Amino acid sequence: MQNRTTVAVLKFYNPEKGFGFAVTAQGDLRIGRGAVRPEQVADLLPGVELTLEVLQGRDGLAVRSISDITIPLQRGVVKWFNETKNFGFIAGMEGFDVFLHGDTAAAAGVLPWKDLVVDYFATKSRDGRLQAARVNFPTLVEEVAAAEQPVEPELSADDPVQHLFEASPTQPTAKGKSVKVRKVTRDGADKRQPESRPAAAKPTTRPRKGKPAKAAEAQKVPTQPVDTDHPVLVDSIDADNPFAAGLAACGLVKANGLDSGSSDGHPVH
Repeated sequence: MQNRTTVAVLKFYNPEKGFGFAVTAQGDLRIGRGAVRPEQVADLLPGVELTLEVLQGRDGLAVRSISDITIPLQRGVVKWFNETKNFGFIAGMEGFDVFLHGDTAAAAGVLPWKDLVVDYFATKSRDGRLQAARVNFPTLVEEVAAAEQPVEPELSADDPVQHLFEASPTQPTAKGKSVKVRKVTRDGADKRQPESRPAAAKPTTRPRKGKPAKAAEAQKVPTQPVDTDHPVLVDSIDADNPFAAGLAACGLVKANGLDSGSSDGHPVH
């Protein structure tokens, strides 16, 4: 068995029953449900051109898949269209009038008017008249495409402000983020240079919320060692005063032997 590609024209396809037939140079080929992808069903209109992947077997060709669907369009103009009745007619180039339903036109994005150029694909309805199954309006597509193009301002070469606010290449910052840098020039020359935004200095220490630093912790005052070999000499020590007695016991103060009641004495209380 060998796989190959062949071109065919679709006779019909019934999506409810899941089969149809296409005409090829080798004869009619049956198209089963398994050969059709779900997104292809809407385009399987009688008369469309198909590119089929076929399998050559002992019993002949079998359609394996549909690789391409081409809808041949013809050029015409809108003969008239009634928005109230939601239908109209297309004057075909071969002299045939083609029925145009409003839903078919709306699928192309617009309700047409008289003498509007239209590309259409027609099929025969049950009563035998031609009916447009697909339409598009090429002149409107061109107008929309032209309207979507950005309009560049026309500036003369000697305009002193034509390079104002020209965006320079994106520059990384110290934190790895990118910013857009803009440079203003008024002499008309291209002076776009990369610039970087300096990163904010990060504090080395961060105070805790609700816990202010204590003065003793913020600034520590060095203490001097206690010198017991050179006690402070006082006139007298009051034995009834526990504080004075404690200093004497520690060797921090010492009485010089003067009487505490003399006028020159300086008793420790």
